[in-house]
Amino acid sequence: APGCIGHRGVLGTGVYWVPGCIGYRGVLGTGVYWVPGCIGCRGVLGTGVYWVPGCIGYRSVLGTGVYWAPGCIGYRGVLGTGVYWAPGCIGHRGILGTGVYWVPGCIGHRGVLGTGVYWVPGCIGYRGVLGTGVYWVP
Repeated sequence: APGCIGHRGVLGTGVYWVPGCIGYRGVLGTGVYWVPGCIGCRGVLGTGVYWVPGCIGYRSVLGTGVYWAPGCIGYRGVLGTGVYWAPGCIGHRGILGTGVYWVPGCIGHRGVLGTGVYWVPGCIGYRGVLGTGVYWVP
């Protein structure tokens, strides 16, 4: 394209290939490209970050399968699972937007991030402090 040294494209389509990036396709002037082999995956050249098709605002690093949810800085998850790890809580797993998590190594134990309080599985409403073995009956 004129003014785009080294860029190759198909006339009339607006699609080009970035020099040095075999198979990468983009739309002139946008800086957005599609990753080869990842139909619909869009990213910004040189960042390695892309947006997953159909998941507006979800950001990921190519090849990791890990994403950050929009508006949840530092929250990491695996696409398609709805499970995330809260920042600073290694191994804690939760459902985005609920504030509920499961404690690592304590299958079924549920809690609210930052409180240290959990609910025992099968005992609805029972509350305890992790690591103490103490609980309160509702």
